[in-house]
Amino acid sequence: MTTSSTTSTPKPFRIGFIGAGGISHAHAENLKKVPGVELVCAADVSEKGLANFKEKQGVARTYADYKEMLLKEKGHLDAISVCTPNGLHAPNSIAALEAGLHVIVEKPMSMNAAEGQAMIDAAKKAGKHLVVGFQWRFDPKT
Repeated sequence: MTTSSTTSTPKPFRIGFIGAGGISHAHAENLKKVPGVELVCAADVSEKGLANFKEKQGVARTYADYKEMLLKEKGHLDAISVCTPNGLHAPNSIAALEAGLHVIVEKPMSMNAAEGQAMIDAAKKAGKHLVVGFQWRFDPKT
């Protein structure tokens, strides 16, 4: 009987962020605790917010335009964490799904049912997961 001494290191699950403000830090801090997860990049319209996120979370690359990030990081990401203001959740999530990425989006999922359905449709078409973060679901106060 022969045994192989070759072990392969699993490929990291690479995540980018659309939105580098307040809640993105909570996402990043918790994602860093998950073995095999790598924080890769972030996009935000705020230069100050991006610089702060890069420094505190250690992402390699930052972008002022999330569409540019999705284009340039194609093949380097597995998922996007959408941490933008509520009114941007749908377009940001749909763009990431259309780029072939899994998406976790903060609550509320969208501003209305039509946007939410468009997000679900984009996930189904892309064959990707769309997860809505509702972290207080089991909190007694909720």
